[in-house]
Amino acid sequence: MTGPHGHVTPRPDDKKARCGGPRLCRKCADELAAVEAAAPEQIARAFHETYERLAPSHGYQTRPESSVPWEAVPEANRTLMVAVATELLAAGVIRPGNPTETGPTTERVSVRSLDSRSI
Repeated sequence: MTGPHGHVTPRPDDKKARCGGPRLCRKCADELAAVEAAAPEQIARAFHETYERLAPSHGYQTRPESSVPWEAVPEANRTLMVAVATELLAAGVIRPGNPTETGPTTERVSVRSLDSRSI
């Protein structure tokens, strides 16, 4: 997708036709579904990478077995982090956003305050 409106197609009269986005365009709906399906792992990976990067500047040393690239994180840890991201997405606490220009991940995550009683 090229933005929140969906795909833009040039018209013969030099104007642009917008598809209408995921609610009206099957291609946009399929792309959105693919992004949403991948979101929990992308969020978990981004959290892991950011946590490991920031920990030393906060006076914290992470465990050696988890202070590794995402692909080398023990399976149980990865599975747990993806499950947490999945639950937070489902609760609406976080949501996939627009791609960022910088950073180790391709997704920006929006966060709202969490009331632990609402989950």
